[in-house]
Amino acid sequence: MSVVRVKELLDAAEALRVKHSEENKAMQAAYEAECQAAWKARFPRRKFSMRASADKAKGNQPEHGQIHEKWMAKYDAVYKAFKAALDANEKELVAEAAQTDIPVFDGLTLYHTTPSDNYRTQGFGMNKYAEADAQDYADKALAYGLQVHLRKVKTYEGKDCCGWSFTYYDYEVWVSTDEIGCEILSRKPETETMAEWVAKCDKRSVSARVFCPFMSYDLEEKLRRQAAVG
Repeated sequence: MSVVRVKELLDAAEALRVKHSEENKAMQAAYEAECQAAWKARFPRRKFSMRASADKAKGNQPEHGQIHEKWMAKYDAVYKAFKAALDANEKELVAEAAQTDIPVFDGLTLYHTTPSDNYRTQGFGMNKYAEADAQDYADKALAYGLQVHLRKVKTYEGKDCCGWSFTYYDYEVWVSTDEIGCEILSRKPETETMAEWVAKCDKRSVSARVFCPFMSYDLEEKLRRQAAVG
């Protein structure tokens, strides 16, 4: 288990994404070329466009629809193969990361950013929730022995329609490892229980159910009691 193997897997995942993107572009070009050829064969004097060809009333139907279905089937097959390969790669990455030490150095690397905008539904509490979210990532890094620096970067300032001032921030979590170390850290298992996390949310005066909207009130209370017991 090594950092080298993690990098190999990350490179392989990126190669899969690049290959899939190129395949998509090639399929799109071939699909459009076939639609255009079919259009020209039927309407040699009319200007071609994909929109015109697809029109159900005046377009090249049913041939355009048949061409579309054929290429969608090809795209689905290619995507399923890509997704299966990427999922297998990620599964191996998670297993590798769990057993690989995070490299540590004196500098800092950006590990995670939480924008205030992610929590704008919380109104004037958006910055508090964004900061609490970023602190969760900082806590994980600390739990794995890294030095952490949380930066608050102003991104926008203005007033709403009622004249109230507001400011947006990015909350950046910087950690004492390199980019590969950040990838390893992101795949490491969490070190705290859900009960401990709920208690931490309470301490920070934020609602756990904002971060986990599918958590029921009863479950939140159960976890809160578990944390209190110890």
